[in-house]
Amino acid sequence: MKTFYTTITGTYFRLYTDLIEEKTKHLLFWGLLSFTTKRIYRNETA
Repeated sequence: MKTFYTTITGTYFRLYTDLIEEKTKHLLFWGLLSFTTKRIYRNETA
């Protein structure tokens, strides 16, 4: 039973870390994109 539980926990943990990694990449990408867009827009209007 203990090994079963460990396997389940390990799998969930791996999925969870993958999810966090994806979310972080996503946030970084969109943050960078919006930041660049704002800078370009500001330079255009200035």
